[in-house]
Amino acid sequence: MLKRLSTFFSAIRGLDYMQREFDRFAQELAKRRVTAQAGGGMVEVEVNGSMEVLRVTLAPELVAKGDGEMIEELVVSAVNQGLKKAKAAAQEAMREFAAEADPGGLADMMGQFEKELEEQAGE
Repeated sequence: MLKRLSTFFSAIRGLDYMQREFDRFAQELAKRRVTAQAGGGMVEVEVNGSMEVLRVTLAPELVAKGDGEMIEELVVSAVNQGLKKAKAAAQEAMREFAAEADPGGLADMMGQFEKELEEQAGE
């Protein structure tokens, strides 16, 4: 019984660690920035890893033309490209996080705990 409790509490400590690491990951992800352009650089957007558009820059010559419809289309295109890039960056960061996040074999500990519970139920 004490062994099972020890395994269980080790797993709980591991979950606590995972939560802290995930919080750190989310903060780091929000700091990541990607930029995307449309119209040959006439419109540029900056998006963070939390999928927030941080900045939209319009080239002065684009604004001077006064073609609202073209500006709208280019902004939409640049934002969509920026979001696509940010999503890809976030997915890559999540893969890295998942590869690094198993603290001391948490998955193995949880599996061992489940196995011990099954053995106890079979006794």
